[in-house]
Amino acid sequence: MSAQVFEIAVNRKLTKWFISTDPTDLVLVPRTKQSRPGGSHRFIDGTPRPSQTVKMIYPGGDGMVVTAEGKSRRFDFIIVANHDATIQIGDHWSEGNQHYVIEYLFPYNGYEVKCGGVTHGSLPDHG
Repeated sequence: MSAQVFEIAVNRKLTKWFISTDPTDLVLVPRTKQSRPGGSHRFIDGTPRPSQTVKMIYPGGDGMVVTAEGKSRRFDFIIVANHDATIQIGDHWSEGNQHYVIEYLFPYNGYEVKCGGVTHGSLPDHG
C-alpha cells in the first residue's frame, strides 16, 4: 500500500469519526434548471436524495443582516460529509421556517466532501 493510499484511508476513518461526534441526518433536495418559452428558465425541485449523515459547523457571527427590507437572520454553515456523499450546489432543505441552501463545494480531496451554504431564519439547528 502506498503512502498516499494509506493516508486517504486514515483520513476517511478520521472523517467518519469526526462526523459521528455530532451527526446530523439530512435529506437534500436537488434543484434543476427548467427552460421556459422565450428563453427564460426557472429552478424546480428534483427528487429528494437518500438521507445522509453529515457534520454541520457554524463558523460564528451573530447572523444579523441589514437589508433594504430591514433586519433579517442569515447564518453561514459548513458541512463535512463522508467521501462518497452526494451533495451539489443548489441542494436545499427546510426545517420549519428555517431554510438551508448549499452554495459552494470545496475541492474534493479523496477523503471527505466539504461544502458550505447559508440558512435564513432565526433558529438554525445542528452544529
